[in-house]
Amino acid sequence: MTSGQGVVTRSAVGISKSLFIIALIVVGAISGIAGYYFGGGFRSGSSVISVTGAGSTFAYPIFSAIAANFSKFYPNIQVNYQSIGSGAGISDFQAKTVDFGATDAPLSTTQWTNITNTIGTPLHIPATIGSEAIAYNVPGINRT
Repeated sequence: MTSGQGVVTRSAVGISKSLFIIALIVVGAISGIAGYYFGGGFRSGSSVISVTGAGSTFAYPIFSAIAANFSKFYPNIQVNYQSIGSGAGISDFQAKTVDFGATDAPLSTTQWTNITNTIGTPLHIPATIGSEAIAYNVPGINRT
């Protein structure tokens, strides 16, 4: 969008829509994976199914919110996520101690090969996006 002065501006709405779409993809993926592995009988039966994940600390807030909302729709499926760091998430996934691992960066070729050789081809699902900021002081600039 361009204002009358020729300045290009963007609305923050696009970012919210993107995050919403990403969240929907993650919820769909978790429900699809759970349905695939556990036969889809979510509401029938009284046993509790646990899906465990570990990894990225950056992704913890969104995974926590998704898990809470997911359990409202499927109360007998509990999603537990431990924010222990990307490297540990990859290691735990490869060691089969968790059902899914989360990492801040895509798997390297070596990690992909190691996981494929150990447990089979992983499914890589982008779940969230973020940025880093650098703070600095410039001498001579005063706050107003």
